Amino acid sequence: MDAIKVKLIHNSYVYDQNGKRIKKYNGKAKLTKGTTVDSYGTDTINGKDYYQLNAEGTAFVKASNVDSSKSATITLKKNAYVYDGNGDTEKKTVKKGKKVRATEARYIGTKLYYKIGDDQFVKAANVGKVSGKLDPVNEPDGSATVDDDSSDDVDLNASIVTTTKVAPLYNIKGQADSTRSFGAGQRQQVSELRYIATSANSTPELFYKLASGRGYLKATDVTYSGKTLSPVNTQEQALTEVTVATVADKAKLTPSINEANTVKNSDAYKLASATAKSAYDKAITDATTINNNASATVAQVNEAIANITSAKAKLDGKKVIVTNLSSLTPDEVSAIVKLAAAVNNVPESSVQFTNNNTTLSIVTNGYTQSLNINDYAQVGTTSNN
Repeated sequence: MDAIKVKLIHNSYVYDQNGKRIKKYNGKAKLTKGTTVDSYGTDTINGKDYYQLNAEGTAFVKASNVDSSKSATITLKKNAYVYDGNGDTEKKTVKKGKKVRATEARYIGTKLYYKIGDDQFVKAANVGKVSGKLDPVNEPDGSATVDDDSSDDVDLNASIVTTTKVAPLYNIKGQADSTRSFGAGQRQQVSELRYIATSANSTPELFYKLASGRGYLKATDVTYSGKTLSPVNTQEQALTEVTVATVADKAKLTPSINEANTVKNSDAYKLASATAKSAYDKAITDATTINNNASATVAQVNEAIANITSAKAKLDGKKVIVTNLSSLTPDEVSAIVKLAAAVNNVPESSVQFTNNNTTLSIVTNGYTQSLNINDYAQVGTTSNN
């Protein structure tokens, strides 16, 4: 992970990876209160929590010399950018699986973040396990959001483009959106490379499709790194795709739209994450608009079909299989909490079991919402509906 900044609240000795005190670290016998140091995550040594001071993992300070008494250890479930208190980022990254101490839960706008350093936060959407409890210190500016479909938090091993200048987003027709663009140096995960033509007489150009599905970036506006992508179509195919879709063309889209009600009544949909459900809903809404548009092109119809197929494939919700609903094991409790948090778009720390693990609820800001355990778990076989 990239280093984050943390501030010492007490004078602190420095220790090695075995918990033995280092006589001098960077020429100093101890680090003084108020000093800001780099941190590369947290670790437990001999049962005590420490902050790691260097990338090599050979120098540590006790967590009690950094944290106030109220803190939690969070584990990143995705690679995550670090943001400041305004929700802006310089693209410093905390990698998936890393454990970090969090001293605050805070809404920035409508999104929930965890504070991990001096004016440094990560999105709650990228956090999995939370050991400890941190209630938000403020209220959201509108409807609260934990999960989101932002492409800010990228897979570092995926196909990535970096903008070389201010780059507008384009639609499947090759039209630039005057209200949406990326500044120079912005990294985005992409899922597809394709030729797009603006008319039957134009010269098709190459575009990268954002993994989030929000639009396309022109290949000439970016540099590329990561897994190699080959064009999904040819220039000749791109020229045919600008023609207006016929009734026969749209007939390929209709079945995907018509099955939406069946999909939404399935566990795969109902127990999927808020992000996955939102993506499927948007794909159906967009497809319906295109199906009703007399001037929609073949490219738009094909894209709508592909978007629904992709969104549906990510609806992987299913109930937790347990042996006895009246006597849940610790692993079963943990799995149910994780599922309920994802489905209801709240941090796992907000989902609570009581009454010997027979009552399930969400507790946020003093408000309790009861949940039905049977909506998230079942005895025996895998859910098929």
